[in-house]
Amino acid sequence: MMSELAEVVNSFRRNHMKDNTRPEEYATLYATALCCARIRMSLYIHSTLYAAVILLLFVINILATPQVLWVKWPFPGWGFALFFHWFFIVKMLKLYGVIKSKEIARDLALKKS
Repeated sequence: MMSELAEVVNSFRRNHMKDNTRPEEYATLYATALCCARIRMSLYIHSTLYAAVILLLFVINILATPQVLWVKWPFPGWGFALFFHWFFIVKMLKLYGVIKSKEIARDLALKKS
């Protein structure tokens, strides 16, 4: 597990980093990219589960009680939650970038003084 992580980090360094980047910056940038990827992946998983479960509920609805379309209730309800998941991820990633930039600027200003 650890050797796989080291291999991924080294690959990231070779493919995405400049030669003058300090080693501690590699870890920070990689951790940030990994965090953003995990957040996005959670949305992809949520979207896939939403589609699969709604489809399954639709099939159950049509087979069990075709005269009553009850699947119309979980469809928009969960869809609303999925929309907010997407919205907060988009806003959260942008906010994370802004906060990180401000913290870096603050730290650099403290080191100069």
